[in-house]
Amino acid sequence: MYFKQRLIIFTIALIVGGPFLAIKGARDIAQTYAAQDWPTAPGVIVDAGVWEETHKNRYGMTSISYDTRIEYAYEVDQELHHNNRVTFGTLDKNSLSKAESLYQRYTPGTAVQVAYNPADPNESVLETKITGYSKGLIVGGIAALIVGLLLGKWQLNRSTPEDANDEPIETDHLPSAGASSRPI
Repeated sequence: MYFKQRLIIFTIALIVGGPFLAIKGARDIAQTYAAQDWPTAPGVIVDAGVWEETHKNRYGMTSISYDTRIEYAYEVDQELHHNNRVTFGTLDKNSLSKAESLYQRYTPGTAVQVAYNPADPNESVLETKITGYSKGLIVGGIAALIVGLLLGKWQLNRSTPEDANDEPIETDHLPSAGASSRPI
């Protein structure tokens, strides 16, 4: 019974979580497409660095991720703005070489073009290309939903009448234990 309960929880998590991931990826891509039409302003990188983050899970296993933090300044209508968004979506945090490569493109003092939202100049981004991570969220989210639905269908098909309504199977038509039977 314990396995069955965990499987049901896992199935529900896939069915609920899959669309959430796909929507997040689609939203990132929609924001990226919108930002491609935004005006740009000259800016400068004011601070940047690569940070190593160590995480320990409940089993005591350690994992390391790398976060490239970049802050830039830009001016719109003679007003100075600061932001730290490099792209819509998430950057790869598992690769030190990718984090360092990003840092090398955006070292402090580097001149950049900043795409900013004309309706809200505080909203800006340095890169207006779609990341593989955003595409992966869509594909992974849809895959999770499909697996969840198939798992749910499999669970429903293999459940017995006793599982469905907790009623015993009728045995009135079966011979009693002391009765004998023979073919006719």
